[in-house]
Amino acid sequence: MRRFQLTAVLLLMAGCTAQAQNSQPAPSPTVAPISQPSSAPPGRASQRFTLRLTLSAPKDLKVKEGDVVVVNQVLSDRTRERQRLEAQKQQLDIQIQRLKQPIPAPLPLRRIPDIAPLPIDAFDEEQAAIAQAKLHLEKIERDRDNQQRKIDALSILPPNEVPVIVVAHEGEKLKQRDSDMQEAQSELRLAEAKLENAKRNYQYQSYQYSLELSKRDISIQQQQLEHERQQQEQGQRQRDRDFQIAQVTAGLQNIETQLAALSIVRSPYNGKIQRVKWQGQDNQNLSVELTLITGDLRNVPRANTSTRNEATNRENRIEPFSTAQTTND
Repeated sequence: MRRFQLTAVLLLMAGCTAQAQNSQPAPSPTVAPISQPSSAPPGRASQRFTLRLTLSAPKDLKVKEGDVVVVNQVLSDRTRERQRLEAQKQQLDIQIQRLKQPIPAPLPLRRIPDIAPLPIDAFDEEQAAIAQAKLHLEKIERDRDNQQRKIDALSILPPNEVPVIVVAHEGEKLKQRDSDMQEAQSELRLAEAKLENAKRNYQYQSYQYSLELSKRDISIQQQQLEHERQQQEQGQRQRDRDFQIAQVTAGLQNIETQLAALSIVRSPYNGKIQRVKWQGQDNQNLSVELTLITGDLRNVPRANTSTRNEATNRENRIEPFSTAQTTND
């Protein structure tokens, strides 16, 4: 009888020990969100899961301790950070579109008109005038010589044979021949002067023509140099623009990477937020740990909000965040 009692006591103690071991909470696994809602059947033991979130501000956390959540319910959403990054992305997109505007090409080379050729150095008119003036002078000189010989012939005759009036008349004719000869000489000198003037004008035209040719060559060279300068400037602007586009594109990719990291965190299961634990701040990011209980929530006791928050604050010892911020946000 006594042995039976001892055996019963041992079995009872073993049962209590097993019951105490089964009541220990399960370890917190890494939780991955699921796409379809799920809930544990009534009477199933609750399970505890830990979710670690990164926030930009306390108000990015959309739940608080004691909240009951369902599958795909939003737990955190970094709205302000996403809006800031999207605004920066929009500005960078506009900047890239502006940088991609085509760069004006250099102006085409304009055609410089040719210069009319210099006329041939022909002075036919002046030379013909000189030749005619010489012939006229020669004729006048012959007439004058003939008249002089006639007077000389009359002078050797006896005075009574030559009337005085004849000698006087022939003398007047000689004077007229002298006058005609002087006029013919003047005409010859005038024709020769016209020829010299024509030659000087031609020399001046030749000089002007050489100047025009030089100016045209200089204009062509200047235009080519300006065109080359514009091409070099266009190439440099193209390289600068490509460099700027590369820089802006790199910044845009960085923002897109940051936006991709700002995903909305949703609840993977139906459950209840048992604890919100603020772990600290790294630069501009806040770290928070959520404890989610799943399973049969009917028997999970509701902790007093003020007591639960005070205990959480004492455990975390994070000064920047007040209890109101943790629960209200």
